[in-house]
Amino acid sequence: IRSGTTLKPGWWTQGTYTRLVMQPDGNLVMYRRRDGAAIWSSRSYGHPGAYAVMQTDGNFVVYTSTGGPGKGGALWSTGTYHNTGAYAVMQNDGNLVVYKSTGGTGKGGALWATGTTTTSR
Repeated sequence: IRSGTTLKPGWWTQGTYTRLVMQPDGNLVMYRRRDGAAIWSSRSYGHPGAYAVMQTDGNFVVYTSTGGPGKGGALWSTGTYHNTGAYAVMQNDGNLVVYKSTGGTGKGGALWATGTTTTSR
């Protein structure tokens, strides 16, 4: 998920073992693909139309439908601001990770992770 990308309700991406869904109810949820079990969520449900943004400052945030960068309305975030150009990766091991702009899988530089590698298979 590149810096500056917006994840609208209904958007999803998947890795080998998991699928990340921005649900219409405002919850960002990771599901295990083999059985459909929810293994992680932002717990931001109850806010129809909420969306997520991988901000250019490095923070991955779920906002209310009327909120946004500079407007307020944050429901959940990774707390990884002050990391310009950071991006998120849905790894093949089932972990969603926010990396520094110079980091990545095998390079280090992880700023935040769901910690779902052991529950994803």
